[in-house]
Amino acid sequence: MSRLYVAIFGLCISASACGDDGAQSGGAPSNGGAGGVGGVASGPSSGGQAGEGGNGGMAQGGSGGGEPACDVLPITEVVLEECTGPTDFSAARSSTTICPEDSGVFWPGKVFKLDGVPAGACLQLKADNAGSALGADLFAALVDPTGASLFFDEEVPCTVANPQGYSCPQGGSTTLGAGSAYIVVGAWEGEGCTPFEDVPFQLSVSVDGVPFDLSDATVCAGDLLEIIP
Repeated sequence: MSRLYVAIFGLCISASACGDDGAQSGGAPSNGGAGGVGGVASGPSSGGQAGEGGNGGMAQGGSGGGEPACDVLPITEVVLEECTGPTDFSAARSSTTICPEDSGVFWPGKVFKLDGVPAGACLQLKADNAGSALGADLFAALVDPTGASLFFDEEVPCTVANPQGYSCPQGGSTTLGAGSAYIVVGAWEGEGCTPFEDVPFQLSVSVDGVPFDLSDATVCAGDLLEIIP
């Protein structure tokens, strides 16, 4: 069981009723916190409903932007270690995801495949809600070439202020192997977006402080309840 699952499970217990609107709007914003994403489904950063992990298979439905459906992501239960160091997020790629109504039922996300990532690199990401009309509450996850992962949420201020006070994801981890890595970006339900509408965002990635060109990255979309094993 990953640390993210434990965190969400505990959050649901403390909220008493995952999925209630009161759980989403009450209390102070989460500080985020890193955890693995393998074998879990999650809920909003402020509470919301936590779902059960999907059984795999192709994603059902898109996630904005007309990209193909994702296959199951190669995620293990290994949680990556965070890394810090110089960053350069000057090479941003604009995209969209879908605002969920209930992430325990449909948890849309956009997945970017990064080829040629070296082992032992500090791979860092930043997802910003620039262009979001209501100030979407975003989350992001990094999956390294070995399938180890790290989850990010509420680390830095967003370009567009979220009405409930939530922040945007930023962070990095040291890759355990070389090859293709994956970045997952999605939005939580809440006052920052309208259910089932497109949510614009900008993703930036750097490797050892050097901007990673996302223009040629393969992108797919899907329901994270199904594509996270």
